Amino acid sequence: PQRILWLLEVLVIVVVVLRLNSRIERWRLTRLYAATPVLRGPQTYHISESGLSVTSASAATSIGWDGLIDVGENDEFFLLFYSKRFALYLPKRALPDPAAQHALRAFVRAKLGDRAVGLKSDPAPA
Repeated sequence: PQRILWLLEVLVIVVVVLRLNSRIERWRLTRLYAATPVLRGPQTYHISESGLSVTSASAATSIGWDGLIDVGENDEFFLLFYSKRFALYLPKRALPDPAAQHALRAFVRAKLGDRAVGLKSDPAPA
């Protein structure tokens, strides 16, 4: 009984810390967005054989495929990591067609190989 109570206390602490960390990260990203004009406004992504470039009204950046260390995705974004903590975010709303998302996944997998393990599996064609 004491051991179970101790494990429950540890579990509650872990859950609280994880939720707090998530809220702190969201707050930090909101502040970063507000303080960084280059993140606001339209951005253009260009994906090519040599890599990825992103341009906006006030900045431009280019990263070769060898400069990306990981790629992942969630329901809203493709995440192209150029370091363990920083990524370029490609909104999926920019590719609303599932075929375009499939083509992007296939292209990125071909370029990154094992570094593209964070991409979702595409459903089998009907």
